[in-house]
Amino acid sequence: MLFTREQIVGIYYLLIGVVVLLLTPLLLSFIQGNNFDNNYTLDVAVVDTLYRGDYDLDDSLFNPPTIFERRHSKIRPVRVRKAEIPRILELNRADSVDLISLRGIGGYYASRIIDYRNRLGGYFDIRQLRELNLTYFNLDSMSRYLSVDTSLIVKRHIGDYTFKNLIRHPYLDYETLVLIFEYKRELRDNDSLTIKKLSAAGILRSTQAKKLSYYFY
Repeated sequence: MLFTREQIVGIYYLLIGVVVLLLTPLLLSFIQGNNFDNNYTLDVAVVDTLYRGDYDLDDSLFNPPTIFERRHSKIRPVRVRKAEIPRILELNRADSVDLISLRGIGGYYASRIIDYRNRLGGYFDIRQLRELNLTYFNLDSMSRYLSVDTSLIVKRHIGDYTFKNLIRHPYLDYETLVLIFEYKRELRDNDSLTIKKLSAAGILRSTQAKKLSYYFY
């Protein structure tokens, strides 16, 4: 015999190995070509979906989804909340409902703010709220939401008021009022009582007179 049995078996397996080596590149090329067709079909489907408007673009942060994202996750449009424009609260017009909308202001603080406004005759500066010692209200952080309209303050001559009217004013105490009315009695009939005269007479301190000048002549 030209070849032994063992040699024939070896040649047989050798030929099979050669055939496998020759066919492997062709098989891989076929598989890759098939995947390309599938990806291409999927890309066309995605573009077609976007073109028809099936993908919700309203109020969303839109970035076109990748093929990987569409395969492995359910992509939902992200809703963008419209930024709310901060409301500026005018202290001389605000009611209790307006005031409790501020962080740190409840019903009790709101009533104190309104009562103090009535006793003053109106706010001329938002920093006057510090005089109320509102422990849970941070004026520094909330000041950008507040304003005052000084034109709403009704200014009158201090001499036109009685002792009883003035005793409730936060910037006037009992002892000061006694001195004011004693000074008023010393004035001649044709002289009017003014904040400027009371300050010059030393009855009012300079800081006190400055505050009172927003409410009285």
